[in-house]
Amino acid sequence: MAGSVGGFNAQAANLVTAIYLATGQDPAQNVESSNCITLMKKLPNGDLSISVSMPSIEVGTIGGGTVLDPQGSMLELLGVKGPHPTEPGKNARQLARIVASASI
Repeated sequence: MAGSVGGFNAQAANLVTAIYLATGQDPAQNVESSNCITLMKKLPNGDLSISVSMPSIEVGTIGGGTVLDPQGSMLELLGVKGPHPTEPGKNARQLARIVASASI
């Protein structure tokens, strides 16, 4: 897979930074947040399963740059703007999943 050496995805930083800028995250956190391991395996039926593990993603959906209109609009478009009404942290976890899925 392009940009992957031994399963370590070397291109995740580009995608993480782009999403961070678009959603009001701190782009300086791309170093830790871009830690990405890509796993690929052939399934018994011949399909290819690709997954990523990004254990260090640092995101938030309230405060900081998320209050800026363009970034807030992007969070709203993604369905994760602000705090979740009943489950604290749920929107941030979903945003982390979005970041990880873009890195595949």
